[in-house]
Amino acid sequence: MSIPSLSEGRRRAEQGNGIPKLIGLTGRAQHGKDTVAEAMYDWFIENGILCARTSVSQTIAGYAFKRGLILSSAREELSKEEVQTLVRLGHEKAGYWLSCTVEALEQ
Repeated sequence: MSIPSLSEGRRRAEQGNGIPKLIGLTGRAQHGKDTVAEAMYDWFIENGILCARTSVSQTIAGYAFKRGLILSSAREELSKEEVQTLVRLGHEKAGYWLSCTVEALEQ
């Protein structure tokens, strides 16, 4: 399978076929996922391609913060115990969090 040109990608996107609707990045902490996601987002925007950037962890953190389970929704401000709370929540209802994240993107 060949990679389409930018103009072909835009044409397919307008038709609603041939272009992924979701790109996921995974990997260990501090291995460049956010850096790559930011570069991809910037490139798409600069080339006129509609996109959004989010993460399942943002969805979980927002939920936990609203319910008082953590003191901040900013990951860098959390204690080890609060991070573990997020990890536990993530493992308990993984499918639910993915559904919530996709739903938020569709709005």
